[in-house]
Amino acid sequence: MATLNIWCRHGDWPARREVLREGFRNLRPDLVALQETVVEDSYDQVYLDR
Repeated sequence: MATLNIWCRHGDWPARREVLREGFRNLRPDLVALQETVVEDSYDQVYLDR
């Protein structure tokens, strides 16, 4: 299991997103819990594989 506070889209979100992708690929957790994510009709921050 991995848990992480995403910190919304603050800071350099595109760069942080890439680090998150690589980190989760390397960890390969069975379960991920994310806090402070943004989900709107036109945007879903949780879906990291876009």
